[in-house]
Amino acid sequence: AWWYYRLPGQPSRALPSMFTVTSSGGATATLHWTGVEGAFDAALNVTIADGGRPCVGALDEQLTLTRAAGAPLAVDLFY
Repeated sequence: AWWYYRLPGQPSRALPSMFTVTSSGGATATLHWTGVEGAFDAALNVTIADGGRPCVGALDEQLTLTRAAGAPLAVDLFY
């Protein structure tokens, strides 16, 4: 699954573009988007947990938005 956003005044949802990835090793990674349309930064933390059997597991994703300095943030999120 992936996330999309829409800022006020935009007619349709948008897909965030270029990102960087950091990994703490193993089954955890964070995808970073900086300066999305000058409105916010975003970080998607992804963790995969072992389900105890072959081909079974769980995916946990947590999305954090940080508004641009001093600017209010109004955004619609879609997943």
